[in-house]
Amino acid sequence: MAAPPAAVLPLLVAGQAVHATDEAWVSPAAGGWAPTHILDGAVTVSAENVWRREASLTLHPDTDRSLVVPSGQRIRLRRTYHLPSGADVSCGLGVLRVTGYDHERDGAWTVTGRSLEYEVQRARFLTARIVAGRTVVDQIEALVREAVPDAAIASSATRDRYARPMTVEDDRWGAVDGTDESLARAIGARVWCDGVGAFRVTDLPAAGDSPVWIPDFGAAVVDARESSDEDGTYNVVVGRGNRPDDDGPVPFGLWWDDNPNSGTYVGDAVDALLRGTVSVQEIDGLPWGTRGFGASPYFLDSPQFSSDFEARMGATTFGQSQAGVLRRVELSCIPVPWLEPDDTIDVPTAAGHERHVIESYTLGVAASSGAPMSLQTREVAT
Repeated sequence: MAAPPAAVLPLLVAGQAVHATDEAWVSPAAGGWAPTHILDGAVTVSAENVWRREASLTLHPDTDRSLVVPSGQRIRLRRTYHLPSGADVSCGLGVLRVTGYDHERDGAWTVTGRSLEYEVQRARFLTARIVAGRTVVDQIEALVREAVPDAAIASSATRDRYARPMTVEDDRWGAVDGTDESLARAIGARVWCDGVGAFRVTDLPAAGDSPVWIPDFGAAVVDARESSDEDGTYNVVVGRGNRPDDDGPVPFGLWWDDNPNSGTYVGDAVDALLRGTVSVQEIDGLPWGTRGFGASPYFLDSPQFSSDFEARMGATTFGQSQAGVLRRVELSCIPVPWLEPDDTIDVPTAAGHERHVIESYTLGVAASSGAPMSLQTREVAT
């Protein structure tokens, strides 16, 4: 998560930070970077995909075919703005592995690419692997660098601990951040690749996060559309781990939405019952069907939970990142390429501003760079 530069954001809103160029460079598998002429395209950035960034780009007809054949090539994108002071400020839009192209004789090249999480995901284990021997963050770094040796990796995760041994059949990304059993989920974190191609390990969003942007209708927001759907919404998370020995109890932890102001509050009756729940077995007998939203439990199973404390912390972090997700808003707004999914913003509504988390956005580049950015957010409980 990265806030837009404080000095640049008001200039963008006021139209005083002038878009100058969108540049692209292509790197053959052997290394080095060759500039290429980008004509048009779009980059979609989403927290829900394995690869955070995905692009479809139109390159000049004179582009060398050898640079876009998908055999390890990468494309680097950068946007530059001119500021009133005369200085320039740039923002990386992505470092993408080329995954395909389409080309008609004498025409432009349409090239697709995915950010470098894709390289980790495709580097599956050939045999089952026992993952052990490091802290969680160190283990994540090791698994990523095996697949992407030149990866830059930085962690701002507030929790880390020694990783418990676990057996992974073939899914490298599943061990990193692709499943409930992943290393990242065990410490309440997400692993993703930023706009300059560096891997980041960051905390999942929480209700207490400060907004990085508070846009208003008019100069910043052109239009807004809201929707609501309770499918996939959970307000009780049951964390369950592996027994430290064959005879010990299952590590157990519980989180629930106990905020009466939240749209996913479990209700007074369930809240009172959960406060006295101390074991997995007691969960089975709870009366989930109460008036109001009621309780919608999610079971978070991880081999990394070796104690009740770890299971409770895992359940709490995951639950807080999901609370209050009944309402979503799609904004049509000025392009702000520094934003990232999981950033918190205050979305304008008819009744005032609401606290939301960014889920995804689509940003036009080159010829489409002046088009409004389509930004999807979800409400969080405050």
